[in-house]
Amino acid sequence: MNFFVWIILGIIIGWLLATFAKHSSNNLIDIIFGLIGGLVGVFISNQVIGLSASSAYSFLAAACGAVLFIFLGRLRAISK
Repeated sequence: MNFFVWIILGIIIGWLLATFAKHSSNNLIDIIFGLIGGLVGVFISNQVIGLSASSAYSFLAAACGAVLFIFLGRLRAISK
């Protein structure tokens, strides 16, 4: 169940960043980066740090991972 919440959280964060932080890239790219970043953030918090998958910290890790992954994707797009 938490897996679907992390996916939806990553999609929502990607959509919010694409909507409010205007950028020349495609909004779908930001949504996909948000999704992937959310899942990576949760994976790192669960496997490396050892947080429980159902804790509130894992949702925070999903949000931080989504924001970081979108930021890195935009940074890479700018440097091209």
